[in-house]
Amino acid sequence: MNGRAIGQPLYAAGDDFVAAIQAVTDLDETRLTLAQAHFDQRGAVLTIDLDALQSNYRLISEKLTGGATAAAVVKADAYGTGIGPAAKALWAAGARDFFVAPASEGVTLRSHLAEARIHV
Repeated sequence: MNGRAIGQPLYAAGDDFVAAIQAVTDLDETRLTLAQAHFDQRGAVLTIDLDALQSNYRLISEKLTGGATAAAVVKADAYGTGIGPAAKALWAAGARDFFVAPASEGVTLRSHLAEARIHV
């Protein structure tokens, strides 16, 4: 994997998870290669390529028409990968609207991105 990456233990993993990741990465045309699963004897680790995350956000944003804009969903601590690094990467890619749940995550996000528009 090239570029910057963050990795966190993934607590709910197995064959179904691998199949889900494969389904996402098979959407080749839009390059939705958000994650790669790596397994070892200790369990699963989800690795997020932040450069790919930014590229995917930009690609999706460019395809929107009619005044539509993209937003970033970073709830559940950016799905367990760390809200700070993921949100900062998305901000750098042009994201200005972020969705969280619950409101306490909005407080955490605000500490990383003071200018973000945060939706709960």
